[in-house]
Formats: sequence, structure tokens, C-alpha cells
Amino acid sequence: VEGVQLSLAANVAGGGVRGGQATLGFNLSNGDVAGVGQLSLGANIARGSMTGVQASLGVNVTTAEATGAQLSLGVNHASGVLHGFQLSVGVNHAASDMKGLQGSVLLNRAASLSGMQLAVINVGGDVTGMQLGLINVASVVHGVQLGLVNVANEVNGVPLGLLSFEKKGQLHLEVFGSDIQLTNVALKFGGRHVYTTLIAGLGPDDRFQRFSLGLGVGGHIPLGSRFWVDVDVAGSQVLSRDAPFSSKSNNLLTQARGMVGFQVMPRLAVFAGPTYNAWFTWGEPGFAKLTTLSVKSHSGTDSRVQHWPGFQLGVRI
Repeated sequence: VEGVQLSLAANVAGGGVRGGQATLGFNLSNGDVAGVGQLSLGANIARGSMTGVQASLGVNVTTAEATGAQLSLGVNHASGVLHGFQLSVGVNHAASDMKGLQGSVLLNRAASLSGMQLAVINVGGDVTGMQLGLINVASVVHGVQLGLVNVANEVNGVPLGLLSFEKKGQLHLEVFGSDIQLTNVALKFGGRHVYTTLIAGLGPDDRFQRFSLGLGVGGHIPLGSRFWVDVDVAGSQVLSRDAPFSSKSNNLLTQARGMVGFQVMPRLAVFAGPTYNAWFTWGEPGFAKLTTLSVKSHSGTDSRVQHWPGFQLGVRI
């Protein structure tokens, strides 16, 4: 076809199309498509390479190399190398290398990607660029993973999320004491240089009257083969044992922490370091203060903040 095919039902080209196909039904080209592309309400299928635009409410498929855009409310699929972008409400799939953008509400999947994936679920092989979604999965990432859950074999960049798992990263259990609570347990996981930590604390020194639950994010800095430094910020809520989730008292403990560690054995390290703490309370907190150290306090009409320097020390396995 040299030019344009227009119909209400279907357009079929036995060979390639140089120009465009537009219909309310479906477009089929049994060869390469170049020019405007394929526009339909149903489906667009190019059984060859595609240069231009495939836009439909249903499905877009190209079986060879594609340069341009695939736009749909349903599914976009490219079997060959794709240079451009795929945008859909449903699913984008690039079976080969892709350079550009995949954006969908539900799922993006690419064999390898140079560019960006944006969806609820992103799945890529080797990714150079960024994955942004609730769940990000990749093999090797050169760039950023930003989501609720990040999973990768290796990240050369930054994984940022509530839960980040890297096969070649770190996964540690820490037990430590501080000026706030004698017993604390933390699960630290993430990449080699950026991590997330989940923290729980209990104070037997105050007859188990309170406990804390928190979350932090930070960076790991190796200093030779045995020494390292972790720097992070964490936020926790301190809860009463008798009424742990009472609405009468809302509080937030924020901490900036620095830890210097020494690797005693491959799976055993000791660490210690300073902290700076700020405790914000609204209503009746139930506790006069959290630490045995001296604090500076500022009060408002129904709020109070205490801040002080502290310390912590512990072991890591």
C-alpha cells in the first residue's frame, strides 16, 4: 500500500504499508509499516518493522524492529528492538531491547531497557535509567529503582523503597542498645551503599512500659576491608504497652545516626556511634521523657518537642 487505507471495519495489506491505515475495527499489515502508522479502535498488527505510530483502544503488535510510539488502553507488544515509547493503561511488553519510555497503569516488561519504566509493576532485565513504581524487578540496574518494593540481582546506583532486596547487596540483623531503650532489633537490607532499616525497640529498664516501631533509610560507606560507616535517618513511634494505639497521644521520634563498625568475622561486626534525637509529642504522651540524658524541651499549646544528643552500640550479624 502506497498512501492511506480507510475503512469502518478492517484494513488488510498483503505486503507493507507506506503511509497509514485507519479504521474502527482492526488494521493488519503483512509487511513493514512506515509513515503515519496504524490507527484503530480495535487492534493494530504490523507483521514487520514499524516506523511511526500505532494507536488503538485494544492491542498494538509489531513483530520486528519499531521506531516511534505504541499507544493503547489495552496491550502494546514489540517483538524486536524498540526505539521510542509505549504508553498504555494495561500492559506494555518489549521482548527485545528497548530505548525510551514504558508507561502504564498496570505492568511494564522489557527484556532490557535504556530509559524509564513507570507503572504499578515494572519488570526489566538489564536496566539503564530508572524504574518508578510500587514494585520494581530487574536483573542489573545502572541507575535508580524507586518504589515500595525493589528487587534486583545487582544495583549500580540507588535503590529507594520501603523494601529493597539486592542479591549482591546487604541483609543484616542488628541488636543494639541506646540511651533511649536498652534492647533494639533492626533488620537492615538493600544495596551495597544504600539501605532500608526496620527497627523495633523495647525497654526492660523501664519495666517494659513502652516499645517503639520505626523505619529508616541511609548509606553504607566501606573503609577498607574491616571498617565501615553507616549514616542514616530514622523515624519511630513510641507506644505504651497498656494502650499502644491510643489516639490520645501522638508522637514521633526522629533520629540522625552515625555508626562506625568493625568487621570481626564475615558474619559478625560490632558498631557504635552518636545519634541526635528529636521527640515530637501531641496530647498526653504518657512519658515525661525517653532518655536518661539531659534534654532541651520546647512546649506549645498542645505540643512539645525534646531534643538531645545520644548514643548507641551493638552487634551485627
